[in-house]
Amino acid sequence: MGDLDLSDFGSYSKLVCSDRGIEERRNMISALTTNVSHFFREPHHFELLSEIGLPSVRTLIDNGDRIRIWSAGCSNGQEPFSIAMHMLNAAPSLSSADFKVLATDLDPQVVSFAAQGIYEERMVGGVSSEFKSKFAHEKDCKLHISPSFKN
Repeated sequence: MGDLDLSDFGSYSKLVCSDRGIEERRNMISALTTNVSHFFREPHHFELLSEIGLPSVRTLIDNGDRIRIWSAGCSNGQEPFSIAMHMLNAAPSLSSADFKVLATDLDPQVVSFAAQGIYEERMVGGVSSEFKSKFAHEKDCKLHISPSFKN
């Protein structure tokens, strides 16, 4: 509110609810959301994905069905990329299947960052050298997710 020279929350609320408040609404969403993201965060989730999800996915592959996984709060994209890497490593036949991981987030700024698929070294903890070589390449001290893998 101070940056906008507004004296009270009511004025701020009116602004973000108005047509002229579109940009500030985006800034507000960015400020209010927790954009915490790590590659392969919560290892037990990947164990469950292998134990519970993979058998169903293999059946879908065998039937030629579409496979969709939704990462609802994708933040900077490490989670959906981790899911895709894990699944493609565990079931290589997914690479020729109709397989997609949908990555969404309330904050359009982090979704834009995720779509670029470029991560500084400090952000790639948890990604094995095997996965880096399979699904990405390093350039200018950054990890670049392979374009074919991003689509």
